[in-house]
Amino acid sequence: MRTRSSRTAAFAAFLAVCVLLYCSGPAYVVAFVDRLREPAPPTPENDLGAAARALASLLGRDAAPAPEAQRGGAPSPEERLRVGALELDAQLAALRERDRRIRDGFERAAERIAERALPEEIRDRQREMRARYEAGSALLETRLASVTALRQELEAKRVRGDEDGAQETAERLLEELGALREALREGTAGAPHHALDPEALPIRSAPETTREPRLERHEFVEARRVVQLAAAADPLPFLLAQADPDEPLPDDLLETPDAAFTPGIRALATSLGDDPLAIFNWVRQNVLFVPTFGSVQGAEGCRRTRECNAHDTASLLVALLRVSGVPARYAIGTLELSPELFRSALGDFDDLDAALRLAASGGIPVTKVRNATQAPVAVRMEHVWVEAFVDFAPGRGAAAGAGDTWVPLDAALKPTAFTPPADLPGELGLDPAPAVAAAQAAGTVGPDGNSATGADTAPLAAFFSSSHDAMLARLETLPDETSLGEIFGGMRVVAAPLAVLPASPAGRILVIGSRLSALQDNLRHRVVLQVLGEDGSGEQIRFEAPTAALAGRRVTLGFGPASLTDDATIEAFGGLLQTPPYLVQLRPILFVDGEPVASGAPGAMGSTLRVRVTFSEPSGLVDRAEHLIPRGAWAALALDLQRGSEEEAESRRAGYEATMALLDAAHAGTATQDVEADAVFGEILHLHGLSYFAQVEGFARVAANQNDLVEVRRPAEGLVTYGPSFRFAFGAPVEISHTGMSIDVQRVVTSSASRSGDREREVSHRRAVGHFASAAEHLLFQSTVRAQAVSAVRLIGEANARGIPVFTVDASNAAAVLPQLTLAPEVVADVADAAAAGKVVYVPRDEVPLLAWRGVGYIVLDPATGAGAYLISGGLAGGSTAEGGGDDPLGQLDNWLDGFGVVGDILKPLVRVIRVLGKVTSGFDTISIVIDVLAALVAALIVWTRTGDPWRTLAAFALSFLLNYVVGLLIMRLLFVFPWGTLAALVILGLSLFIENLLIDWLSSRLEPEWLRRLRRRIDAWAEEPPRLALAPGLGLRGAPA
Repeated sequence: MRTRSSRTAAFAAFLAVCVLLYCSGPAYVVAFVDRLREPAPPTPENDLGAAARALASLLGRDAAPAPEAQRGGAPSPEERLRVGALELDAQLAALRERDRRIRDGFERAAERIAERALPEEIRDRQREMRARYEAGSALLETRLASVTALRQELEAKRVRGDEDGAQETAERLLEELGALREALREGTAGAPHHALDPEALPIRSAPETTREPRLERHEFVEARRVVQLAAAADPLPFLLAQADPDEPLPDDLLETPDAAFTPGIRALATSLGDDPLAIFNWVRQNVLFVPTFGSVQGAEGCRRTRECNAHDTASLLVALLRVSGVPARYAIGTLELSPELFRSALGDFDDLDAALRLAASGGIPVTKVRNATQAPVAVRMEHVWVEAFVDFAPGRGAAAGAGDTWVPLDAALKPTAFTPPADLPGELGLDPAPAVAAAQAAGTVGPDGNSATGADTAPLAAFFSSSHDAMLARLETLPDETSLGEIFGGMRVVAAPLAVLPASPAGRILVIGSRLSALQDNLRHRVVLQVLGEDGSGEQIRFEAPTAALAGRRVTLGFGPASLTDDATIEAFGGLLQTPPYLVQLRPILFVDGEPVASGAPGAMGSTLRVRVTFSEPSGLVDRAEHLIPRGAWAALALDLQRGSEEEAESRRAGYEATMALLDAAHAGTATQDVEADAVFGEILHLHGLSYFAQVEGFARVAANQNDLVEVRRPAEGLVTYGPSFRFAFGAPVEISHTGMSIDVQRVVTSSASRSGDREREVSHRRAVGHFASAAEHLLFQSTVRAQAVSAVRLIGEANARGIPVFTVDASNAAAVLPQLTLAPEVVADVADAAAAGKVVYVPRDEVPLLAWRGVGYIVLDPATGAGAYLISGGLAGGSTAEGGGDDPLGQLDNWLDGFGVVGDILKPLVRVIRVLGKVTSGFDTISIVIDVLAALVAALIVWTRTGDPWRTLAAFALSFLLNYVVGLLIMRLLFVFPWGTLAALVILGLSLFIENLLIDWLSSRLEPEWLRRLRRRIDAWAEEPPRLALAPGLGLRGAPA
């Protein structure tokens, strides 16, 4: 039973989750596009429009408006060429700036190499990179000279009135522009794109394969009991033991990987008095049955989650019995159950066929037995239970005593009942229909019916806010004894405790195929992790383990210097993130709970590796997920084997606090041990992965209860990464653009079934979970590291807010829509492949940049199953932080002000005002910025002459510049927009001068403000080199093995 305050917090979290599904703008936009799109035959474009878009695609920009944006007729040929020339000039200007920056980087690196006298090997690497860059630049210059000459020739022919010659030159110019475009693409191509497989969408349903249960003992030959004899051992006792199956073996009391004697298992057995009857009743009444096949999480995982399949339930029972001194073994065979027990055990189903389908999709061999009239009379299924050697005669295990009988104990299959969730929205009369209608009324659909934009999410936000307050008020009126299960709904065991041990399992035994002291590998779910080359060849690392062995453990992939020379180079440049990537070689290292277990071959920093995670099940299903990761990043493989537990969350929270304490001690110079990279990065990334899956699973559970569904999750995985993003030149990384975090979830496989057999509910549920999972991928980073982040759902919402058309693409309209997309070729290829495979794609027409992040978000859905891929540029099925050391100084300033108390809270809105007004006024004049800088210098000089304090002087400059910048933007806005703007501008100017004077006086006073003292301490701490921290100032991997 929970207290009212904990129930309130839990319910508030639930309401926040619901708004993301039903009331959030981004998720609504997808539904809006889907509902308002009316199929229309493609309208043939005129030749002029097609030619304009061809030129646009060659230039990599929108050289002419798309059809739905054209107003007042098509542009003239002269206008098209003028726009194309302007676009080309803009690209060339950016390219020249990039070239200048790269060449400056080469010079700085050469100076540092000479200053630190680095080995000749490092000098050779830089010379090789410079030569590669010069060769590529020469090719671009040749192409550019050809384009320039053709442009001049075209202009000359037009001046002479030679229209035929101009047409011929224009055609050659288009060809040369195409060649230049391709050379630019090859020369500036970034990290590789992870191509979409439309037939294996990341969020998908398990295949509904049917396996007949085995009915003959010889068919279970692969699971027979095997006794391994030592070479010098006397075989007689083992042979005698096998000859008498009623006599326990020594192995029947031993610990196994699936039945480990953990402290939690020992403590639970002790609390139950080491009594077989009490142990059996506890497992039977506290563990809910999950219809999957094979060992997934083992005994300890089952004890924590209390939601387990038959194999894991048996492992828990075996471990508890053995640690209590009771011999126990696994029995594998086929049972025959009544339809009523089967429906109840699987989730209180009304529809028997739905329950059978759920079990089959979970990998369980199962079939329905019919009578002569074809009515179902029984269900046959393969199953695993436990046989315990207990004192059965005459008390049937009710009293402790020496064992005399093997007793079959099945704690997995038992009656359960479903408690429907409370219908608080219905009780309170909360109807979202009017808000949805208002939002739809504000949106517009493109002329061709393939796109939509402009959906107004304000009515939905208002509805959520009022609903949130109403539900919380209603929650406070509930009795204190109200449980969370009564609010959210859920399953519960209704089987009564037994007074004696049962004489048989839950059903009739048709065959016992084998009796095992330990589960064999072919009865375990397994995971294989491989680190490969970018193209999937050249295995560098291979690690294989049962999933039960990895339950709750941290699996991470890092990179260390390949040699002492590389280590010295990293140190010379001040850390990995300050080192030019072409100078060093890094080696991948795989860690499990901080211990290195494998390493790979060295390679250039910034080069891409492919991480392949393969899952195999006893049912024969083999499935894999793949990720791309650059050398130099740090990544955690988050495995979600079953639902999380409060005990695991508390354990991880304690571990996180210990890690942070260790890191703080290292920064303060009081650490008593070195801080290894994996202990910090690995643990933080691992916790992010666990937090993500906990949020998604919690929402899926609540949504399933709301829709009267039973959902079963297979092992899921995601890669959470921290590290640099690289800028490439001619196929090699030349500099680091920024650092950030990302999550890439490539496998979330579930089986869901409606208790009433409603397949439509299953499809809509999977789609809803996908929408929420995508939103969670940006909210994860915004809530933990307080950084703006992107996900597919958020970017589509941003596109809607900015008026960018969001297209709905399928096989019927792909030919008409694809030419209108101004996106990267790899993204367009994903969209085309998905549409050709019968999927529906939601994609904005243009990129949707956000702070330092550049790209687009798009959603691929299978209309038949609800499976989906929620992608962002690069092919990530996830999200990424949008802030970092990129090209957005305002974004960096906004991020930097975090944590500065009241002053930070005051200045951050000003930064956002600057951003918004800067967009409104289309930038700010350079002269005005110079004036603002001069005014700030005057303020700083006054404070310096009064105090001589550099910190106060710096604060005066920063605050004065921000104040004058904002005021300048406001004045511009007022002068050019409002008729009374001149008077208002004068008032604001006078007020700003008064505020600036007060600011100078305040900073010049002898009382040092608390925020300034905090700023001093923070900057001083940043300036200190952590004496024992093995990962500052970059990723610093000196603590990792070479």
